[in-house]
Parts: sequence; C-alpha cells; structure tokens
Amino acid sequence: MSAPQFIFLIRHAEKPVEVGGTTYDGIDVTGSPNPHSLIPRGWQRAGGLATLFDTAVGTMRTDLAVPGRLYSPDYSKPGKTINHRTYETILPLSRRLGLAIDTSHQEGQEAQLAAAILASGAEVCLVAWEHGHIPAIAAAIPVVAGTAVPTAWPVDRFDVVWRFTLAGGDGAAYRFAALPQSLLAGDGPV
Repeated sequence: MSAPQFIFLIRHAEKPVEVGGTTYDGIDVTGSPNPHSLIPRGWQRAGGLATLFDTAVGTMRTDLAVPGRLYSPDYSKPGKTINHRTYETILPLSRRLGLAIDTSHQEGQEAQLAAAILASGAEVCLVAWEHGHIPAIAAAIPVVAGTAVPTAWPVDRFDVVWRFTLAGGDGAAYRFAALPQSLLAGDGPV
C-alpha cells in the first residue's frame, strides 16, 4: 500500500469555556448538555468543515483535498466517544461523505495512530484530535529533511489545519504547511 498523498490534522472545534465568570457548556448532537461536547460556535465550525473538505459544494480550495479516512480518539466507552468534541467536530463531514470515523486509537497512542494512517492505503486522511496531542502525531509522520514542524499547537486556535503533503522521490516523506480554515468570523491567518 502506498502512503497517503495528504494527511490533515485539526484540533477539535470550540469547547466549553468560561467568560467573565460565566461557564458556557457544551451540547451534544441532540442538544443535551454535555461538558465534553462542542459549544454552538464549535457546531458551526463542524458544519463549516463539512463543506470545506467536500468538493460537492462547489470550488474547493486547491490547498485541501477530500478525505477518504477520518480519525478521532477512542474514549473507552462508545457513548463517551461519540459525544466528545473531537468526534463531533468531524461528524457532519462523516455524514456528508458517508465515511465512518475510525476511533481505534486513544489519546497517548499518537505514534500508533500515525503508523496506522501511513499504512491505511487511503489517498487522504483527516484527524480531529486534542490539541495537546496533535504534535505527537505530527512528530511520528516522516518529513523531508530540513522541514520544520511545530512542537506545540497554538492553545487559542481552533481554526488551523496542519497539512502534510507526500513529497516526490523514493521515500515516504512529507512536506508540512499550516493553513487557515477561514470558516467563521474571527478566524485568523496562520
């Protein structure tokens, strides 16, 4: 099997937050309160990602591609996994593309996840993960010599895509780029 042409890493969308002493809780896909789920702005981002990564809606950005595999962490219990912001972030994309979300790896298994992605045979893979663990996935993806890959995800950013593009040549090494999602008001440049 050949290595994927593209690997995209994204942070889950916006999560519960405290602003000015008020806590804004998450809500699951049914609208029920859940501290592990997205807040309404996060659900807006999740919907935007479904169109950002799907060419069926018009002209796609030339720096992105339609995923053939989707990944999110396993949180030990099926109900906890599917009602967690990492899974919810790509749920609309999953439904739009008719793709299951692979939840066969837990947080802390980033090297194994990267190995599974590289051996997946998929042309394009997209991973939604917790920001603190994304650099470990990135570190396990072989890159072209001299390629600088961040060692930390920007703590306050939900609007970035880390793209790994397979480089030509004999080895399965990747080039890295950080891209803006540019989906919602307030999204910034990279």
